[in-house]
Amino acid sequence: MENYIPPTEFENRVKRTQEVMKQRKLDALLIFSGYEHKEANICYLTNHHITIFPAWGRAGGFSALILSADDAPTLIAGCILYEKPVIGVKDMITVSKISDHPKAILKVIKDEHLEQAHIGLVGSDIVPVSLWQPITQALQKAKIELADDILDSQMMIKSNNELNILKESAKLADIGLEAAIEVGKEGVREVDVAAAAFKASMEAGADHVARWVFKSSKQDVSIKWPLVTNRRIEKGEILGLDYVGWHKNYCWDEIRRWVAGTPNLKQKEILDYAVELCNTVIKSMKPGVTCGELANIAIQYGEEIGYKVRPSGHGIGINCTMKPRIELGDKTVLEPNMVLCQESAIIPNPEVASSWINIEEMVVVTKTGAEVITKCPRILW
Repeated sequence: MENYIPPTEFENRVKRTQEVMKQRKLDALLIFSGYEHKEANICYLTNHHITIFPAWGRAGGFSALILSADDAPTLIAGCILYEKPVIGVKDMITVSKISDHPKAILKVIKDEHLEQAHIGLVGSDIVPVSLWQPITQALQKAKIELADDILDSQMMIKSNNELNILKESAKLADIGLEAAIEVGKEGVREVDVAAAAFKASMEAGADHVARWVFKSSKQDVSIKWPLVTNRRIEKGEILGLDYVGWHKNYCWDEIRRWVAGTPNLKQKEILDYAVELCNTVIKSMKPGVTCGELANIAIQYGEEIGYKVRPSGHGIGINCTMKPRIELGDKTVLEPNMVLCQESAIIPNPEVASSWINIEEMVVVTKTGAEVITKCPRILW
């Protein structure tokens, strides 16, 4: 597997992590990653990817990394399928069943004399109970605390290498969405719109397309299952595609809205407001502003125009959705080289909470403001 980030950058990430561990008097970190949308923790430190989804009690779908404060980490994974080894790991242990994960983890902890250590848990939203219960039962003399913030805070600030890849990834999102918009007309099936996006992005160099949520005002919801169907588009629908994929291990996430035909006055009003809401939040993004303040700005815009607004947004990187969050109460202060997806939405029908209309952009926080790196046109009506 090709390393798109230099090995020295991975090594520096581990060193920074160990420095924070020592400041917090942590002897070790027990780090978990999950399949696809939850693999950033371990991938960020070692370039390890989880290639097998969890199924039938097999160990695929989860990986663990044990990092002591003064030594290289040990990786425990359900499957390691690489021509080249992962980076900076002193040992790699493969397990075949999910029940073998705790045994392997506990053996490493014992071998490194960490049974009574001060251990930080990273990936608390990932590790399943079936893995965690036997670990905590065996480590009753250890002190375990949540330590997700140690990696979250690092991963929020992107290196120049990461920024370059994310900009490439954003271009592939644009290519896919533009292909979808070209196809997305009256009489065409939803699945054909999604297929056009997939084909265009993959042919242009994407690694993987993970999600395409087709949106339609006819269905009055923005989240549905299946994500795309064989239903044919009807004249006058407000359409949309929430489009997620990966390029060189880094994600894209972009939404565009358009109409099958000519919009009526009400549709045009809502769509214009959705674009201006996106513009308003992005114009307010600069170092020193908190994510909670951005959420308030979105809500205030809704009050000005007489529509309910749902403030929304998230960090992006190896995972699609990462910290920080554009939501009320988030005290994260924006810093240069953060990358966020702004997706605050107009809610035209307050009785249906999920029926929102939004534009999503990938945005880099700069020293003086914000740079939008997704370039697909916002006004398509």
